[in-house]
Amino acid sequence: MAKTSKKPAKTTEAKKPFDVYQNVTDSILADLESGVATWAKPWKSDGKACIASGLPLSLYSRKAYRGINIMILLGACAANGWSVPAFATFKQISEMGGKVLPGSKATYVYYMQTKLVDAKTDEEKARADENGQIKIFFQKGFAVLNIAQTEGLDVNVEDLKVVSNLPEDMGEIVDALSVDLRTGGDKAFYSPALDFVGMPKVEAFEIVEAYKATLLHEVTHWTGHGTRMNRKMEGGFGSQSYAYEELVAELGAAFLCAELGIAGRLQHAEYIGSWISLLKGDKRAFFRAASEAQKAVDWIREKVAAIPVNDNDEIEEMREAA
Repeated sequence: MAKTSKKPAKTTEAKKPFDVYQNVTDSILADLESGVATWAKPWKSDGKACIASGLPLSLYSRKAYRGINIMILLGACAANGWSVPAFATFKQISEMGGKVLPGSKATYVYYMQTKLVDAKTDEEKARADENGQIKIFFQKGFAVLNIAQTEGLDVNVEDLKVVSNLPEDMGEIVDALSVDLRTGGDKAFYSPALDFVGMPKVEAFEIVEAYKATLLHEVTHWTGHGTRMNRKMEGGFGSQSYAYEELVAELGAAFLCAELGIAGRLQHAEYIGSWISLLKGDKRAFFRAASEAQKAVDWIREKVAAIPVNDNDEIEEMREAA
């Protein structure tokens, strides 16, 4: 009688939960390791399509996206050659009478959500509420599609632009903020100790837009002074803290460039190595830097254009869209 062998029992390997922070950070790292900054890509042409410029906005509410979502959506525009940075959820597209084109792949945007959980460790119990619970924060994601992935929408593409209330003249922005701007020399920098921005003359730059983008980078640094937003600006070149502040300034300038329609570009390629090290060591660093940059931009907008910012606008819109 032939021996029968038992089939090995099937083992089901548990799927790892999707890690928002790691997924986005890996995408940013892939660009940096190829020598490209994600935040500079959307304003360049690939020779095939006009890559989107301007802040990405909701096709449904016509409000601009904020923070990390600006980078995610403009990055998607760059990768796919979409010329209009307008997005909506499946539900919103349907409500507007449109359809999603077959085979379309959604892009995910995120916002910070909170929930109460039972305190477990001694440290958690020490800060728990009267019910023994603590508040934790996590990223909530929503799938959105670009207008180029839809059909049947009665929309005037020319109207899909975020109108900025900031002046186009850099001098007006600097004056409104009372920045101590000193012109001359061959370097662009911000001095935290002396609290002034140094800039070469406009003629020293290849194009005027390069001057504007560089100035916005330094002005974003300027917002971090102890008398203003009080960000930690310490450490020398190559340190993690230095790299982090440079990332905040890069993203702040990128957000402002998108809003003002200024051609974005990588301001400091020499920092790429430090950014790679920073992001590999902390998958949440880019999210924090984008949040700090958005706060700096909001502060600038409030001071220059006297526009109060409601951080909950985007969150409420996403909840309604779900």
